[in-house]
Amino acid sequence: MENLLLSLEGGKDMKKILNEIGAAEEIAEDIMGDRGLVVELDKRRNALREASRALERDSSGKVWILNGPFFVKMKKQSAKEVLLRDQQNISNEVDTIRNGLKEKVNKLRDIENQPSLKGFDLKPLHRRELSVLGTTPRSQVYFN
Repeated sequence: MENLLLSLEGGKDMKKILNEIGAAEEIAEDIMGDRGLVVELDKRRNALREASRALERDSSGKVWILNGPFFVKMKKQSAKEVLLRDQQNISNEVDTIRNGLKEKVNKLRDIENQPSLKGFDLKPLHRRELSVLGTTPRSQVYFN
């Protein structure tokens, strides 16, 4: 906000300043909405994980699951596959939202005339890439 007030002293048109403030507020609301959506999706993913664990402990061959508005009786293995597929779909959706959040945060910082966050868009190396570098993943590093 200080940067916007300093811009006011620089002789910018009042309409342009109000438009910038409105755009910043709109992007900030989108960011907060996306963060809330990630939390909700994470709760749903955890519930699916709990259901999957409950299926592992269940000794019966068939189980009842809620599929949309209906309860459906299906084989335990089929139910596990449905739960796993739903978990993967939710994980993909969360990743998509998080990538969009990075772009929105950078856009907001640009509007506020703040420098972009360094390292905010870094991605971890995969095991294959680590093996090419000759390093071991953290999970295989032992400390004394």
